[in-house]
Amino acid sequence: MNFKDLTNKTLISDQDISWEDLGAGVKRKIMAYDNNLMLVKVAFEKDAIGTIHNHPHLQMSYVAKGSFEVSM
Repeated sequence: MNFKDLTNKTLISDQDISWEDLGAGVKRKIMAYDNNLMLVKVAFEKDAIGTIHNHPHLQMSYVAKGSFEVSM
């Protein structure tokens, strides 16, 4: 399932979405997406660093395990 398929779904199951390898020890699953908000599950290997980027829509973060540093 790709992220464009998510705009027509109400409920998404984690096992229905494949991990996307972003390289450098980072992978993600786009769980929900529309023009206003994007929900992404991200996994970082120890000491991995995400790339600097920005978003045109609202973003939320929840750290389920470990710790995370963010710059805004």
